[in-house]
Amino acid sequence: MHSERSGLARFAASTQHQPTLVNDTVVTLRAVRNGRVGVAVTNRTSDDGLRELAARAADAADRMREDPDFSGLAEPADPPKVEGYDDETAALGPDEQAQRAAAAIASTGETPAYGFFTSGVTELAVVSTTGLEATQQLTDATVLVLASAEGRSGYATQTSSGVAGVDPQECAAEAAEKAERTKGAREVEPRVDPRRS
Repeated sequence: MHSERSGLARFAASTQHQPTLVNDTVVTLRAVRNGRVGVAVTNRTSDDGLRELAARAADAADRMREDPDFSGLAEPADPPKVEGYDDETAALGPDEQAQRAAAAIASTGETPAYGFFTSGVTELAVVSTTGLEATQQLTDATVLVLASAEGRSGYATQTSSGVAGVDPQECAAEAAEKAERTKGAREVEPRVDPRRS
């Protein structure tokens, strides 16, 4: 099972638009019958949806040829602990995401800002008839800013497993500073090194 809950606050020309919320769960089932393997996928997690998933995976296995290279399902194991989950990030809602996008917009000064702030939580769970049971939760947060106007542009991005690890204002200020440095840029003609001609 792979479950995702995330949100994205997008902005263009320093105006927020296209808020996006994702709340989805995908279940992948592998059925093994005498060396024949069938796989089916669904995001219908009701009892009926999961029963249909099992029937489709079993039917797929019945239709497959035996796979001599199939090494079997994973045996029970104690997976390593992996850092990457943050309660504050998991709890962020659309209002908090929009506030962070607004902070980025405000920090590019007079240069229009384009980009997004996004955060979310992902959960993975694996269960097998061999006795394997494992779960993991992960969070992430990303801010991306393009400060751009006629004759200048600058780009910056930050990402972290926790929202405290990204600073929308700092990221936007970096993009604006890069844009300021490109003002008055001109095309440079290629020059051939006479020693190589």
